Amino acid sequence: MQEVYWGLDDPSGKVKDEFIKTAWLIESKIKDLKQRVQKNLIIEENKTMKIEIYEKALCCETGVCGSEVDTELLRITSLAAELKSKGVNIERYNLSSRPEQFIKNTLISGRIKEEGVEILPITTIDGKIVKEKIYPTNAELEKVTGIKLSGGGQRGGNSCGCGPKGCC
Repeated sequence: MQEVYWGLDDPSGKVKDEFIKTAWLIESKIKDLKQRVQKNLIIEENKTMKIEIYEKALCCETGVCGSEVDTELLRITSLAAELKSKGVNIERYNLSSRPEQFIKNTLISGRIKEEGVEILPITTIDGKIVKEKIYPTNAELEKVTGIKLSGGGQRGGNSCGCGPKGCC
């Protein structure tokens, strides 16, 4: 470790190496905080981030309905479940099962009027659109939530529960 003088006296009385180690740790945390402030990733105290994903009409949102498995839906279903289990406020709205959410949100209904349903999925964070036409990547979700994700692999089971022949 290089010798650095921060202009501080060690009030703890610990050995110099321990003080330097602690000072480096504090410096790295301050640099990380600075980056998060610059990227506007700091959330007001007592305010929970809300992630909402508005999806096209789907027979089920798991991706395992019918004869073809939609791996992208499997990934987003798995990631949403993982984020929820870790305390993130994340909601998915399917146009066929929750149309009231699309009507209620004038920003979303406006984008659909302008671009058509091809604009879906739309992802919002705290009411602001952050992604259109495709789902957010694992890295994007990790960045905004600060949570390391397991990767969004397949969920257990091979059916969405719609019946023996699937949903569609």
